Amino acid sequence: MKTRLLLTLTALLLALSSWASDIEIDGIHYNLYSSTKTASVTYTGSSYSSGNSYTGSITIPSTVTSGSTTYSVTSIGEWAFYNCTGLTSITIPSSVTSIGDYAFNGCTDLTSITIPSSVTSIGSSAFSDCRSLTSITIPSSVTSIGSWAFFRCTGLTSITIPSSVKGCTGLKSVTIPSSVTSIGSGAFSGCTGLTSIKVEAGNTKYDSRNNCNAIIETASNTLVAGCKTTTIPSSVTSIGYYAFGYCTGLTSITIPSSVTSIGEFAFSGCKGLTSITIPSSVTSIGDYAFSGCKGLTSITIPSSVTSIGERAFYYCTGLTSITIPSSVTSIGAGAFYYCTGLTSITIPSSVTSIGGYAFYGCTGLTSITACKMEPSEYNCSTTAFYDVPYSSVTLYVPAGSASAYKALAPWRYFSNIVETDLTSIQTPTISSSETIVGYYNLQGQPIAEPQKGVVIVRYSDGTSRKMLVQ
Repeated sequence: MKTRLLLTLTALLLALSSWASDIEIDGIHYNLYSSTKTASVTYTGSSYSSGNSYTGSITIPSTVTSGSTTYSVTSIGEWAFYNCTGLTSITIPSSVTSIGDYAFNGCTDLTSITIPSSVTSIGSSAFSDCRSLTSITIPSSVTSIGSWAFFRCTGLTSITIPSSVKGCTGLKSVTIPSSVTSIGSGAFSGCTGLTSIKVEAGNTKYDSRNNCNAIIETASNTLVAGCKTTTIPSSVTSIGYYAFGYCTGLTSITIPSSVTSIGEFAFSGCKGLTSITIPSSVTSIGDYAFSGCKGLTSITIPSSVTSIGERAFYYCTGLTSITIPSSVTSIGAGAFYYCTGLTSITIPSSVTSIGGYAFYGCTGLTSITACKMEPSEYNCSTTAFYDVPYSSVTLYVPAGSASAYKALAPWRYFSNIVETDLTSIQTPTISSSETIVGYYNLQGQPIAEPQKGVVIVRYSDGTSRKMLVQ
């Protein structure tokens, strides 16, 4: 019984020690590691989120002594100065080799900091929300910079070796030295003033080939960070996670035919983007890829695309039309969430699944065309059209299938279901040499202008196609 109680108390003490410092010296708290005789600066309270009270100007010593043992201060621990809004400046000794995750997160009054050349790594979100920082110099010793390291540092105007910078609206130029081999997700997201990104020659991990004003991961040919002046080289095969995230200064960009995938959040929040052409080489569009691109009015997805990711066009309020090719088999949850400007949509028969809230809040819709004879084959979530004005939207379905649609949710929610001939309708692809020379109704009679419904379009090369006018 005594042994069990002793073990329980020991476990409890170990658990408590992980949430509190081992020692306080001159107002600075440390965790001590006897095996290596090293110390790590930590938070002042019982946990990082309560009672952390560092204020004013702080100088961290290179060594601390406890009892008869001297410890070298080698790290700024995770959450060490988290949310210390009264901290104004800090001096880090040359003994420190790492700055942990969230180390200075939320230090809104921190105006200056010098990172010594001994530091080799900066953790994720290490300086997030340090909004009073105006400049920072990171030494060439740094090899790893974590995700969102300078997230929302809105006052930052210059940085020598930047990392995952988000919200640094004044940043103009960035140079990545040859020593940096790891750059976290979301690099430079939100840097609306950024016009120059360069990777120094000799970097074994990244490059800025062809003076592209971007960072490219050399081995995978993935563009990991771009800016409003980026030109995507023809050798790039994928656009990475958050590559242009919140780049509000980006108004247009050409994606070369070498690109096969557009990653998650790739252009998220690019509200200045008014047009984009997706080449036929692209096979997948990641989750949130164009979410929040409020300036986009139309987009044509090529016939190579097989899936549209979750919330891919989330909150694209300016989007009025989109063509989904017959190659697409799945439309992710919330893919067109709150696209209030979208007036019509055609769901090809190739689609086998439609996620929940795929067209949630599309209050501007007036017509939807579903091309399958059997609505059950869509595997459509009952919330796919949540908040769509069912009473004012016309649902066009293949001839002979209306009763099936009226019996199955969510299709049965539409009060106006109209059968039409969709058997030979194709998604039109018009080359620059083709010219429309006339329109005809289904009886072959010429008409002056295309009317709502199915019409026959005749081209200058002698071909004709059926097209659905919505």
